[in-house]
Amino acid sequence: MKTICIGQIPQEHTRYLFGQAIAKLRELVTADRVGEYGEELTTTFIRELLQGGCAIRSRMLDKFNASLSAVLFPAERRQKEALYDALLSQFDELTRKACKTIEDFKYIPIEAYTVGADSGIGGDPEVIDKAFAEAGNVCISHPSQVEVYNAAQKAIAAIHELDALAQKYGMYAVNKNNYRSIIDIDLEMDATIGVLGAKRVVQLNPFAIQQAYDGGLFNNPKG
Repeated sequence: MKTICIGQIPQEHTRYLFGQAIAKLRELVTADRVGEYGEELTTTFIRELLQGGCAIRSRMLDKFNASLSAVLFPAERRQKEALYDALLSQFDELTRKACKTIEDFKYIPIEAYTVGADSGIGGDPEVIDKAFAEAGNVCISHPSQVEVYNAAQKAIAAIHELDALAQKYGMYAVNKNNYRSIIDIDLEMDATIGVLGAKRVVQLNPFAIQQAYDGGLFNNPKG
């Protein structure tokens, strides 16, 4: 099916929330903390971390195993194993928190996350802008969606045409409960259950149509 983009949802608030998430990442993942795991805070590191940290954890295990292979005394080995287990647990918790921080922004590519010369986590503006632009697109593809969209486009065009005509006589094409509107939109209450059974009613306003002439009631700059 062909996909049609029919509009965009504003992303300003979502971008603000994303900025807050980046700020939280900066607080959570620092150069000092990363150094405790024998790593450096680089663009590669933050991208690996935000993808689950498996590559980093594998490197940590390789370093731990290499270190343990040189230990001769059982007591020393137990101490180091306890230390390494604690570091792995801390790293797993860091990974969990970091991934949770951006879990609402899965549409942001991993390439968007960077680390600057000051070891601060940031983002690639070009990649981020493109991601948010695409995320804001409202698209349709199902035949029934396309049918409704095309009907709505025709209706809007007709309303614009009617509105331009109505304004010549000081009126509007469509309004709610306004005696100047050519088409009136209202709710018709149910006699027994009131607003709970209300139905939307769209109907012509004969009185307004009657005033659509040069000497009409509303065709007056002061009116």
